[in-house]
Amino acid sequence: NDGVVQILDARDGTPLCTFRTRVGQAAFNPDGKTLATTWGEYLRLWDAASGQLIWEIRESSSFAALAFAPDGATLVAGGESGGLILDVPSGALRRRTAVGIRRAGFINATGLLALMDINGVIRIIDPVTLQEHAHYEAWKAGRMAVSPDGLNIVTVSKPGEIALLRSADLSVSATGDYPSSHGISDLEFLRTPHGIVLGLSGSGGGVIEVRGYDLVRQMSFKAESDAIRDITPSRLTTSFATCAASYSIQSVKVWALDGYWKVVP
Repeated sequence: NDGVVQILDARDGTPLCTFRTRVGQAAFNPDGKTLATTWGEYLRLWDAASGQLIWEIRESSSFAALAFAPDGATLVAGGESGGLILDVPSGALRRRTAVGIRRAGFINATGLLALMDINGVIRIIDPVTLQEHAHYEAWKAGRMAVSPDGLNIVTVSKPGEIALLRSADLSVSATGDYPSSHGISDLEFLRTPHGIVLGLSGSGGGVIEVRGYDLVRQMSFKAESDAIRDITPSRLTTSFATCAASYSIQSVKVWALDGYWKVVP
């Protein structure tokens, strides 16, 4: 809230760089050398070693999506007014999508781009030509995430249901029920020492194990009045740390993932 950004060494927490800017979202370039941040209608690229501003872009509406290509040369940022496909070193605009963008992610295996627009439609497009390869109509208020192995895309297909889509053609390979009373505010794939799981955040939360093109088992977190804002895997154990907020009281809870799994219905 004070506008101070710190970049830390993830191994021991040592501060590497400090600079000032307001941040809504942030994403590191895969090479670790630059950091993209959004705040309202502003998109900025920073040198991660010095904290120096490299370039800044201002749009007519707030940014809601931010994703680097696997090679780090392309950045996608989008909001209500459309999506920008940018050259990372210069900030030059390569392409612009006409429809507002809510979520974006690159499919590592193919280099194609997955976009969810403001109407809940997911499209696989070529980031160079904008040619559409496939599309899927999800729930308008849903979310989207791309798996780190590039096989799957997950979305909230309707209240209380998660759909696992094959990234090649957006066909549905599996669905899983999730109580609609546990509103899902966001979801993301997490790579753990034991495989890939799907983390769910919101007024409830949980994790779902993903194997290939299937949802295997899940664990729900009974957070009561807490709103789970983020779920991140522990690198040392099979536990997940969840950052939960209960009104104005901040708390951190650690959930063990042994003995509480159930098969995805």
